[in-house]
Amino acid sequence: MNLQRIETADGSSTLRHAQLGETYHSTKGARSESLHVYIKTGLEFMHEQNPNRTLHILEIGYGTGMNAQLTLIHARQPIFYTGIEPVPIPKEEYITSEELYDPKWHSQQRQIATTPWEIPPRFHQIHEHFHLKKQPCALMDFCAEPLADLVYFDAFAPKYQPELWSAQTWNHLHTLMKPKAVMVTYCAQGAFRRMLVQNGWMVQRLPGPKGHKLEMIRAFRP
Repeated sequence: MNLQRIETADGSSTLRHAQLGETYHSTKGARSESLHVYIKTGLEFMHEQNPNRTLHILEIGYGTGMNAQLTLIHARQPIFYTGIEPVPIPKEEYITSEELYDPKWHSQQRQIATTPWEIPPRFHQIHEHFHLKKQPCALMDFCAEPLADLVYFDAFAPKYQPELWSAQTWNHLHTLMKPKAVMVTYCAQGAFRRMLVQNGWMVQRLPGPKGHKLEMIRAFRP
């Protein structure tokens, strides 16, 4: 895999996938995008709705591990976090704790980077409130155990991976989530949004990260 590390507008870095010509995060700010879309709009929303409940989070498109690390840093209740990625990147390319401006988490960052990719996967304890498992597989080959309360959908954009944004894929994702579970994604493409609505999802169009995209989506599984 040919990857190029580039600095984004907020000082954090991302990787450019040479074959696709696409980056793993927004070049307008990798950290700020993840904080807004997945932490503020996803994790913190769940904290407010379910303050004392253990959360099961599923990330589609684990990538550099940034969302997992930020979730660890911002967690206020027990979290079991599952990341899937069909072609995991080398651990040397993961985002570091220094880039996330919170170096006190350095040892946990190292644990996240070295947690093995396994089939079948098992949870590894990273912190007293954070357990992680990573599975190297495509979404359509994944079976969730347990079902997810919250999904971070962070795949490459529809024009690069159209199969991941199809009704067939989202019907499968439906089976991996609890009823009324929440999904957050940076993508607010009209065709994608209409497909969700037609399949019974309740869709919220929310402001995107400041200086990035105008909108993002939070949706609720029927």
